[in-house]
This record gives sequence, C-alpha cells and structure tokens, in this order.
Amino acid sequence: MKNNPIPENERERLNALKEYEILDTIAEEDFDRLVKLASIICEVPISLVSLIDEDRQWFKAKVGLDAPQTPRDISFCQHAIMGSDTFEVQDATKDDRFKDNPLVLGAPDIRFYAGYPLQDPNGYNLGTLCVIDRSPKKLNEKQSEALKLLAQEVVNQIVARKKYEEREKLEKLFNQSIDMICIAGTDGYFKKINTAFTKVLGWSEKELLSTPFVEYIHPDDIESTFKEVEKLAAGATSIDFQNRYRNKNGEYLILSWVANPDTQTGELFCITRDITNQVILQNNIKAERKAINESVIKVEFSPEKRILNANDKFLELVGYSSDEIKNIEHSNLLFEDDQVVAAYEKFWNELLNGNSQNGQFRRKTKSGKEINIQGAYIPVKDINGKVEKIIKIAYDITQSILDAKESKDLRFAIEQSSIVAITDQKGIINYANDKFCEISKYSREELLGQDHRILNSGYHPKEFMADLWKTIANGKVWKGEVKNKAKDGTFYWVDTTIVPFLNSQGKPYQYTAIRSDITSRKNYEQELTMLSLVAEKTDNAVVITDKNRNIEWVNKGYERITGYMANECMGHNPGHFLQGPDTNPQTVLDIRNALNKGESFLGEILNYGKNGDKYWLKLNITPIVNESGEVERFIAIEMDITKEKELILKIEKQNKELDQFAYVVSHDLKAPLRAITTLTEFIEEDISDKLDGDALNNFSLLKQRALRMQNIINDILDYSKIGKEKVKLEEVNPKVLLNEIYAGMPVDNQFKFILADSFPTLNIQRIFLEQISANIISNAIKYNDKEEGRLEVSYKINDRNFVLSFKDNGPGIDPTYHKKIFEIFQTLSDQKHIDSTGIGLSTVKKIAIELGGDVTIESSVGEGSTFILTLPKKYLKQ
Repeated sequence: MKNNPIPENERERLNALKEYEILDTIAEEDFDRLVKLASIICEVPISLVSLIDEDRQWFKAKVGLDAPQTPRDISFCQHAIMGSDTFEVQDATKDDRFKDNPLVLGAPDIRFYAGYPLQDPNGYNLGTLCVIDRSPKKLNEKQSEALKLLAQEVVNQIVARKKYEEREKLEKLFNQSIDMICIAGTDGYFKKINTAFTKVLGWSEKELLSTPFVEYIHPDDIESTFKEVEKLAAGATSIDFQNRYRNKNGEYLILSWVANPDTQTGELFCITRDITNQVILQNNIKAERKAINESVIKVEFSPEKRILNANDKFLELVGYSSDEIKNIEHSNLLFEDDQVVAAYEKFWNELLNGNSQNGQFRRKTKSGKEINIQGAYIPVKDINGKVEKIIKIAYDITQSILDAKESKDLRFAIEQSSIVAITDQKGIINYANDKFCEISKYSREELLGQDHRILNSGYHPKEFMADLWKTIANGKVWKGEVKNKAKDGTFYWVDTTIVPFLNSQGKPYQYTAIRSDITSRKNYEQELTMLSLVAEKTDNAVVITDKNRNIEWVNKGYERITGYMANECMGHNPGHFLQGPDTNPQTVLDIRNALNKGESFLGEILNYGKNGDKYWLKLNITPIVNESGEVERFIAIEMDITKEKELILKIEKQNKELDQFAYVVSHDLKAPLRAITTLTEFIEEDISDKLDGDALNNFSLLKQRALRMQNIINDILDYSKIGKEKVKLEEVNPKVLLNEIYAGMPVDNQFKFILADSFPTLNIQRIFLEQISANIISNAIKYNDKEEGRLEVSYKINDRNFVLSFKDNGPGIDPTYHKKIFEIFQTLSDQKHIDSTGIGLSTVKKIAIELGGDVTIESSVGEGSTFILTLPKKYLKQ
C-alpha cells in the first residue's frame, strides 16, 4: 500500500455524493439484486456497491461480506474511482500497491479485485460496483462488460432514487398548497387536482376528475371562459381570468384563474383562488376613488426623487406609515444591485425630460422584503413644460410572479418524472424527453424518426397493438400497460396514456404519449404470483395475517395439518383456536412479544387440530413492512414435526434408561471386583511361600485382569457422562495444564516432553481438555518403543479453528487402523499393555465432538504418530 489517490474533483465529488442522501441508509432490494447478479456473473464470492466518502468506503449493498464499511485509506475502490473504466487487480499479493494491505494479509483475504466506477450523470465517481475473490483470477470479456452494465444500472438506481424523493417532496408541496392547483386536459377533464380543490368546492376528487369541468362553470360564464382559453391557441403564453364555479352545495363561488399551456401536450397548468369574498367586497364599494385607492398603488415623487404622497395601498405594501414615507428618497426603495448608476440615472433623466417609463419593477419594503410591481411612472408638467412631479400608478404582481414560477416548476416536475413522447399521425417519433431516453437506453438521435416498433418486446399479441392504434386513430384516448424492450435487451413496463390531437376535421395529426415506469410493480406482481404457486404446492402450512394477526390467507398445507378450511379461519387469530391446555404459555408470550416488536420468531409450539389431536409445529414467522418501516402483515411458514418430536422423546427416554442401566451395572460389578482383588491379595500373602512360580504368575494375572475390568467400568462411566452434564468454562493456560499432566505420569528420564514457547489462553471446560490431553500423553509414554522417547506439543490458529498437535516418535500406526482406534473397545495393544481398555481414544473423540471440534491422527508404521485436536476459535480468550 504505497499511496492514497485523490480525484482532482474530490470536493465536488463528495458534495455530489452527499446530495444523493444515500450514505448510511437501510438496505434496498434493487441494489441487493444487482450485487447478487454481479457475484453470479463474475463467479466470485464477494460483490459490493461501495460509496467513497472522506475517510471510508461504505457498502450500500453487499454479498459475501459482513462488514458495513472499511477505512478509505486501505480500500481498493479508492483506486477504481480514479478512472472511468474497470480497475482490475488479478493477484493482489503480487501488486506493490496492495501486497501489504490489511485486506490482503487478513480477512477477507483479497486476491482478485475488479471495480467499475459509479459515475453519475454529472461525471462524478461516487464509488464502485466491485467483485472480489480470495483466489487470483481475471474477468473474461463478457464478465467485464456485464460488470460495466451492472455498474451503470446501480447509478441509474441511485439517480432514480433521488428523483423519486424529489418527486415525493414536490407532490407534498402540491397537495399542501392553500391555492387550488390543477392540470386540465384537452379532453375537457381535470387530469390532476390538489386537496385545496376538494376543500374549497366540497366535491370529492373522484367527482371532479370524472366530470367535464365545463359542467361546474356558471352557464353565463362558459362563453367568456372559452374565449380566454382561445387566446392560448392564438399564441398567448398565459391567461388570467375569473369565472363562477358551482360547489357541492349548489352555490357558485368566484374563482380567479391563471393558466399556462404545455406546448407539447396542450394541457393547461392552472392555479386558482376563491375570490368570492373579495369580489363581494369590491362590489359593495361605492366610491370609485376609494376603490382605485385600495386596488392600485399610487405614489407622487418630486423631481428630486423624494416621495411627496402615497396612497394606502402603497403604504400597506411597503410597510411605512404616512408620516415615515414623506421625503424618503426613491433609491431607498431599491436594492443595491438595482441602483447601477448609469441605468438608474438614465431612468430618471427620461422622466425629467417628460418621457413616461413603464414595466415591471423590483422594490424593497421597510423590512427588506422583495416585492414586484407592474405599472408606469408618468411625468406631470407645469404650464411652462417643466416636470413638477412624477406620478407612479402600479399594482402588486409579486404573487403572480410566484404563481407563474410555481406553475413552471410543476410543468418541469411532470416533464422530469414522466416519460413523454410525441409522434405524427403515422406514429413516427418527433419528440422524446430525457426520461424516455433514460429508460429506453436509446439516445434522442436514435429515437427520432423511428416508430415505437423499435421498443417492441414481442410480449403483446398483434390484437393488442391493433386495438391501441384503432382507438387513437378514432380520436379516442388509449390507456393501458405496455411491456417494452430497451436498447440493451432488458425489458421494462410502462403505464401509458396516449392522447390524440385532432385537426379541424376531427382527424388526429399527432399523438402524445405520457408513460410512467411500473417495472418494479410488475416484477413484484410476478414474484407474488410465483410465491403463491410455491405456497400452494408445499406440504408445509403457509399463513398470511394482517398486522393485528388475523388470518388473510392460508394454503392447502395449512388445511391438511390443522383440519380447518380456509373459510373457517379468515379474520380470526390462529392462536385463539389452535392453542390448548398443553401449549407452553411461555412460547405463546415469546411469539406475542416478538411480533409486537415487529421482529421475526423461530421456534416450536404444540397446537391442537380441529379434531382435538395434538401436533407439533416448527414456526418461522416473518413481519412484512412497508416503505415507512411499519408492519403491514405477517407470513408464517409452519412445518409439522410431530413425528420428529415423538422420536426425540422416545430417544430421551431410552437414554435415561441406558444411563440408569450403566450406573446399576457398574455399581453391581465394582463391588465383586474389589472383593476379588482384596481376596487375591490376602491369599497371596498367606500362602505365597507355598506356591511355585507358575501359581504366583497366575495370581498376578488375576489381579491384572481385575484391575483392567475396573478400568473398563470407570472408562465406560466417563464415556457415558460426556454431554450429559454441563461443565462451566474456565480460563486455561494450555502450557501449565500440559506440564501438570506430564508431571503426574510414570516416565523415565529418557523420555523428552517438548512444548511450544507459549500458548494462547483458552476459555474452555478444563476437565475436557485435561481428559483429552492426559489420554494422548499417556498413550505416547505407554507405547514408546525407542530408547529415548519424544513427544512434541505445538499449536496453530487458522481462520476458524485453534489446532493442538501431539507428535511422538513411537512405533506408529498403519493408516488402515486410523479410523478403528477411535471406536469404543478397539485397541491395537498386545498383552504387555493389559491395562488398555479400548475406550480411551473413543472418549477423546467423543469429547472433541462435544466441544464442537474433532480429533484425527496422521501416522505410518515406524514413523511415529501425530494426534491433531481441532477446536473452534470461540474458545480463544478475546
């Protein structure tokens, strides 16, 4: 690891990454599928979506790796984001940049790495899609191309994710506006309305969208309304008008409308307010001057640019009192950037020369707030033709400007969020927006001049497309769902609305198609269908409940196991009729607590069928949450384990009986064996001087046989106890323990016992490690056939295990017998080792397995033996 590369545009790149608001978010299925696909295609165990911020690489999605992130300064991905193509390291151990990297020297033991930069539409490398192997390798051409395409899809997901969140915010703003906002179609219907419409008018959204809007307009206002709309057809970019609109109570409200057309679709984007009360008020005002004074801004200026008089409307607008406003200079109402000397002086010179000035002007209130006015400055001359004052007549257009901007933003949002295409009457594409290009993977140049057959997926029958064209050719709107094929061969679904635009003869001259991407929903529906088929075929019970745990759906397996039909269960909590007297209350409580917390439950429970029979289930209950993280329902997979439970109970009973039998037999055998041994010793003491050599040898053999029988009984008892009793964990220094065991062994000075310099401390059942070690050390001493015996004990630690090796220089064992020596009552010893019971190594094997490990042997005749004890790393003291 030689250096830490930093992109030239690092600051801008980090800002771009933060703007996507994706760091430290929860896992998302769309990204998880892509890393799984990358892992499969590239044939590697590890695949990551890695995002690089200031000091780390954080994994949005991962396969084959548990860590959520690693430091940036040891990451391979920091190198990958420096370029624009695949960054590949075929063998990290041979690469000077990475051979001493902790990720190469230790977990995850990286050998091969390939990463493709995640470059967003603005050219910033946010991170990488990378694949990793623990063995050297090289991507083939197809794998490399697939990695690139998958990385581009990751970027598409990141961008789409951001756009979706922005669209959600805009939709929220749209619906929370106190103004009524709508989109009106060319077919005379509202296409979209916000909640203010229903609040003000009282009609439901369904009623407003399903009824032509002309039916709500007062009959006397229909003609004037359509005259205003005709102005748009004549080229006007905006119209501002009023009409009377019928509410739910049958009364008419006066609405003020500002409407702007979409030049592509012809749809109208409208903002309206209920001005009924304002109009009533204005109609009640009798004094014309007062009416003008309240609706129009009027200010008088001296030739020296100072305010002489101002009406109430102006005072209200700027926030000054009538006394404060006197003699204020005109420049005090301007922002600094509006006081450019040349332009400002020219403006006043024109006025003082008697030339009026009109237009839109930006002004500043007393509090510093910005307002916008539309009006005219009119010079008033005396009888000598000299300008004696300037009168400004204007009105406040601040809200109109804001409304126009809001309407423009709304149109922009629709353009950004929807797939829009326009074709001529023959279906030739003459307009495609960016969203269309993005989802189809075609450039705009590739789409223009083509018809929609370029996207034909082959999924829909000819009749489907024929009906579509027949509908729009007859001037009718067509709506439906269409499966298309992108340039890269992938398929996507769109919810489509095609609107024909008609000429004066009522014939279509162009078609506008507005589509929204519904691929995710269609994929979900397909997956749900497949899962339903699988659930129906399985023998296990499958139950779906709502968030209150009331049954919504069960499969045939559930009906078979419980005896209840689906119609008997719907709307009921399964625990209320399946649990009975012998059901464990603690299990029921554990299930309830887990589900109340929105957590999964895995366990066993005793239930009762419809006929009253008991049965055991293995339960796996999983909560299903929505995008807000709220539990919507639960899915339970239930496996009938009644037969297995009955078998386990039977085995447990037999084990208890065997334990009792072993205890009784050993107790009954130990007493006579002790008596035989004692009696033999008494007889030998009393008549040893009267016995010849053969008789004395026979007495010795008798005592040895009795002793061997006692050893066998003790070993059998020890063997049977393994796994029956819980033994607490203790801190053990293996070197100290091994020395203590060896010190208690009968051994001559010619035998060498050699230990490694140091051993790691273990947290283990001391008695088990002592039994294993004592047996192996005892055997090495007992069966030694060399003048100078030797036993070496060493250890090693690998990824998963702690391994202890006992290597002696004894006679060795033929590989044919390596498995046999670990079987109970199997021994390869001759009569000189009459104390051998054939149980020792089988006990060693059983203890090792009980500890979660194993013991094996490596040996050949004449070359000594190595017993290898393997234990899980969990026993190493942390």
